[in-house]
Amino acid sequence: EGIEFCDQNLLAYFTAVHLNRTLNEREEEGVKKLKYILDNICFQPNGDIILFLSYITSNVQILTPIMKSLISHMKDWEELNLDEDNVGYLSKIQGRVKPQIPTAKEKTEIKEAKNDMEKEIMENHKEEAESLYSYDESRINSFGNKITKSINYLELVAKILPNFRYILTGEQKREIVSILYTYPNKLLYFMLKDIDENYDKIINEILEGTPKTRKGKLITKGMIAKKLQDQSIAYILSIYDFIASTSTSNSKTITDLNKIDYFNYESNINYKIQNIMMEENVGNFHEMSVKAEELYKNTKMDISKQMIALIVRKYFLCHDIVITGEAQHVIDVFFSKDEKQAIRMAQAKNRIVKK
Repeated sequence: EGIEFCDQNLLAYFTAVHLNRTLNEREEEGVKKLKYILDNICFQPNGDIILFLSYITSNVQILTPIMKSLISHMKDWEELNLDEDNVGYLSKIQGRVKPQIPTAKEKTEIKEAKNDMEKEIMENHKEEAESLYSYDESRINSFGNKITKSINYLELVAKILPNFRYILTGEQKREIVSILYTYPNKLLYFMLKDIDENYDKIINEILEGTPKTRKGKLITKGMIAKKLQDQSIAYILSIYDFIASTSTSNSKTITDLNKIDYFNYESNINYKIQNIMMEENVGNFHEMSVKAEELYKNTKMDISKQMIALIVRKYFLCHDIVITGEAQHVIDVFFSKDEKQAIRMAQAKNRIVKK
């Protein structure tokens, strides 16, 4: 009789331990099992099994199947490229609304939201316990599962860089860094191309229902378009942030991600924005602000300016920083006059309180 687990994490952990032992003792058999799990990574707990394996193993042999699976899954996908405007509706985004500086209340709310999210994830894991031992492999090529599979693969590769950095060859690092810049854009193009192809149809179908705001005002085509565009920016930045935060969990990896001879991230604006996000996640305020300001001033695309400003805002949201010198200059560049005045007033109040 076998042992059954009611907890997804326990099942994933002990399966990873078993798989690691098999890889070390019977490599051919282990690689075959690893390949099966990778092929079905869109179904849980397979993704967690591989994640646990990446933490507990020192066997570099797992890298090749992971890389091959990712490349095989996404190699033919086109990349999102803002320079080439290959997702046309994104270039329709107009207006350079400067974001608001994060408040102390918002910072607290963000921390609370993270805690609530972690609790919700744990509850979902409990609810999924009944289906741990069965999933429908025929659904592996559905649109949603292709996205899930891509995200799981990207997470694995992003974890490889900090977890195995000390034993990776220069060529392996170069390949991984290249993937971390290019493949998130493949995923984003795959996600957004359908919206682009059906942009007018989506808007018209929503308008057919004569929707209204909570205040009873009719929702216009422009309002729907703005919402679609805002959500798309959120998708793009969330994927960039996910990869950046995962790949820079070891602060030394930013050195690899910044190496032009590993990957020329200056070759298009998407990569430049990703690199700024990486600097933000590491907490490199000076490097982030210099790169962000240069790109912000040189790009003519409103969507790019919005994304850069939102990354800078995220820094102020997630890091404590004294508003003097360089930080003050960054605020002058990226935030509105009203926001700058509010900051000065808050600083003045703080000085009075301290006295």
